[in-house]
Amino acid sequence: MVHGAAAADSPDNTTTLESGDTLYDMTADFAKNWTAKKNSDSVWKYGWSSGMHGDFTPFTQAQVAHDGNRKEHDWIDPDHIAQGTPVARLNTGGDFDDGNLKYKAGELMMQGGGPEWKDFAHVIFTAPSEGMYEVKATFIDQQHNMDADAHIFVDGESHFSAVYRGAGGTRKYDDTLALDANETVDFAVGLDSNQSGHPGLVGLSVTIEKH
Repeated sequence: MVHGAAAADSPDNTTTLESGDTLYDMTADFAKNWTAKKNSDSVWKYGWSSGMHGDFTPFTQAQVAHDGNRKEHDWIDPDHIAQGTPVARLNTGGDFDDGNLKYKAGELMMQGGGPEWKDFAHVIFTAPSEGMYEVKATFIDQQHNMDADAHIFVDGESHFSAVYRGAGGTRKYDDTLALDANETVDFAVGLDSNQSGHPGLVGLSVTIEKH
């Protein structure tokens, strides 16, 4: 279980649907809080852990990426980084493929790594109140010849796991969860068992709707 992702009192970037349900928008939240250089006063948090189950450390620096199309907005921890990882990244430009990186316009991505190549990157949603939450998530490979693993933990319990080796393609998760206030849904990405610098960028698309 990753510790330390507290709920916000007033979550940002929500949409009230005609049904009365609440939609939580991960990508809009990332974009808004990157621009404000704060991580984050909403129900979404971006950070890293040492190993899959280490303590959660929020990313502290928002910067423009030094690779790719130079239109990627990154969250990193400048005090704990190696070759730009671990990282959470939003592509604000168009589709891009340079033979190494490959991603679509508007996609959010994560990569594990760090100084010892064992860190996981996390996007964590914290339920602001008790209720039923429909979670739809898609993981997709964003680099050629990659080696990475992707996971979903619901308040510390594993609900999804996938390994990407070579061309991993798309993996999907869809479930409705009964969450208490302050319980978490943790989307985590690591470098599989290959603890060295190598391609491991994984895209993440998430919608969470409270019924």
